[in-house]
Amino acid sequence: MSDAIPMVSALGIRAVTRQGDALTWQLALTPNLNDKGTGFGGALTAQTTLQGWCWVTLWLRERGINRDVVVAEASQRFLAPVTSDYRLVCTPAAPEGPLSLPASSLSEEKAA
Repeated sequence: MSDAIPMVSALGIRAVTRQGDALTWQLALTPNLNDKGTGFGGALTAQTTLQGWCWVTLWLRERGINRDVVVAEASQRFLAPVTSDYRLVCTPAAPEGPLSLPASSLSEEKAA
């Protein structure tokens, strides 16, 4: 992934696992510190956005759907400072996940 997106190597990703619909990343705090010694919001936003992009990309590939995934909009809300190494877990917001997308957006072209 860092070949395609160079900033990935600077994000402190220690481990990536996938279990069922959950994509989990273990991350180091140190490369993502702000001037207050806590997680920098910009780094956390980049990580969560990238993780969501990865989740959708994997979901499509598993189904043989060849699509470019583009993040058109993202937002963050932080409830507390990040003060140690941390874990991000990405799951679909609804049980049907991307299956709720219009059929035409998923059915056109299959991966070779």
